[in-house]
Amino acid sequence: MTTTISDLPTLQLRLAEAELALHKLLTGKQKVQVMYALGGNHSVTYQQTQAGDLRAYISELRATIASVTGIGERRPIHWS
Repeated sequence: MTTTISDLPTLQLRLAEAELALHKLLTGKQKVQVMYALGGNHSVTYQQTQAGDLRAYISELRATIASVTGIGERRPIHWS
């Protein structure tokens, strides 16, 4: 499935949900559920031991948003 600019609101919503889920997971909630996939109602439940998987999903969403918008992911500026 090709992702287009019309998918951007859904991608941004999924990213916000995933970031909130990671926050909850890392601050003590044992399990969190995240919806994923455009055009479908799919979900996955993460446990604390799977925080790395959730971080990978967040990175994937950020990369997809960057490719759709043409704007790269922002990174901190490091001064020497």
